[in-house]
Amino acid sequence: MNIELNKDETLGILRNVAHRLGLTNSAKFERVISEDRATAPDEYKFADEVLAAFHSGGGLAPRMQAYKLVSLNRLLQSLKPASILELGSGSSTIVCARYASRNNAKFVTIEESKEWLDNTLSMLNSFGVADAVTPYVRNKHIDVVARTASYIDRPTVAADFVLIDGPALELGGEKYIDAACVDIFDMLPGPKTIIVDVRKPTVERMVKEVSTSSYRYTPSDILSRSPKSNFNYFSIFSRV
Repeated sequence: MNIELNKDETLGILRNVAHRLGLTNSAKFERVISEDRATAPDEYKFADEVLAAFHSGGGLAPRMQAYKLVSLNRLLQSLKPASILELGSGSSTIVCARYASRNNAKFVTIEESKEWLDNTLSMLNSFGVADAVTPYVRNKHIDVVARTASYIDRPTVAADFVLIDGPALELGGEKYIDAACVDIFDMLPGPKTIIVDVRKPTVERMVKEVSTSSYRYTPSDILSRSPKSNFNYFSIFSRV
C-alpha cells in the first residue's frame, strides 16, 4: 500500500524523529530541566501540583511550564520584593501569591478575561493563598498599526517586581504575536526588576527604549541552541 504524505506531514515526522534523537533545542532543554528536577525535587513538586490543578481547571501546561514556575519562585526568593505586579494571570499567580503570603508582600494581578481570572482565583483558593492577591479585570487594547498591546484603565500600581505575561495578543480571532506589551513604559524607572515571559517583541522594544544606565538586561536563554544549567527562562531587566 502506498501512502503519500504532504509537506507538513513529512516535516512533522522529521521533527518528531529529530526530537527523539535529541537533535532539537526542545530535547536539549528537556535534558537540562530533567537534571535540574533531579537536584530540586521539592521545588518541582509544588510546580507540578500547580500545573495539575490548572490542567484540571481547563488551563494548559506547556512543555517547560514547570521550569518556568520554579525559575519564577527562585527569582522571588532571591530578590525578595516587597511588592509584585503581574500582567496576565495564570499558574504564575499561584507562585507569586504563595510568596506574598509567606513574606507579607503586596501582590496585584491584572487580567482581561474574567472567566480565566475566575479559574485562577479558584486555584488560589485551593492552595490557600487567595487573600494574598488583589485581582483586577481590565479590557485590553491592541493597536494593529503600531503593533502594541496594553490594558485599558490599568490601575496605578507601584511595584518592586513586575512580571509581563499579558495582555493576550489575540483580537477578533487573529493573533498579533509581533505586538509589544507597553504598559510597563509609564511605570519606569520604578520597578527594581522586570521579567518578561517570552514575548520577544516586548523584550526587543524594551532593549531599544529602556536606558542602559537605568536597567541591566539579561536575555532569556529560551532561544539558545545550547542551554546551560539553571538557564534563564525569563528575560530580566534589573534596575542599576
